[in-house]
Amino acid sequence: MKLFPVDHWVGKHTKAMIQLLESRGMAVDLIDDLPEIGVIAYRNDIPVAAGFIRRMEGSYGLMDSYITNATESSSTRHKALSRITEALIEKAKEEGISKLLAFSSDQNTYQRSLMHGFIAMDHKFSLLIVK
Repeated sequence: MKLFPVDHWVGKHTKAMIQLLESRGMAVDLIDDLPEIGVIAYRNDIPVAAGFIRRMEGSYGLMDSYITNATESSSTRHKALSRITEALIEKAKEEGISKLLAFSSDQNTYQRSLMHGFIAMDHKFSLLIVK
């Protein structure tokens, strides 16, 4: 499995991201909302997974937009996401981001964050869509 940085969305990995979105039945236009800092994993030139860091104020970043190829095996997706998480943590250091936040409704994603050193927090999140 090979990892590639997806910095500043120059379009090099756009086709792969579209494949990942389509494999999940997600709208392709979501690609327009992806953060600039990311990593994508390929296996034999097939996109397996991608993950991103959304830069926030101060030295904070938000782990964001993790997505996997639904046609790949669970173990392949897990390995890819673990390697992507490790790469994003290193990328955060390079970018001067010293604190990473992560939240998910998916229990496996939550457990993976703890395996990579994230601290469990007892917070509740809410969302307001302002149009």
